[in-house]
Amino acid sequence: MATDSLPPHDPASSAKRWSGYTIDDLRYCRAVNHVKMEMVREQLMSKASKVTNFKMLDSLGGNKLLGKILSGFSMLDYGILAFQGVRQATRLYHFFKKRK
Repeated sequence: MATDSLPPHDPASSAKRWSGYTIDDLRYCRAVNHVKMEMVREQLMSKASKVTNFKMLDSLGGNKLLGKILSGFSMLDYGILAFQGVRQATRLYHFFKKRK
């Protein structure tokens, strides 16, 4: 690579082209970042409140945990779980059948 093909670097000319951020630009960036931080904070608080409101097994209703877990699954999730359960059961069946 020849050095004569590169243009000479002049720091004074590059400083003239870049005048920096204006105060309005800085304020806008700061406001955008503040909104992003507030959104993340609200998401974290929402998730934290869901965790703290979730009560484990208590003495009166032992099936609350199971009910909350099962209510969170969709039909596709149930199908996938059933498929994996049947597949695992057939593997175990064939494993023990071969051992006889």
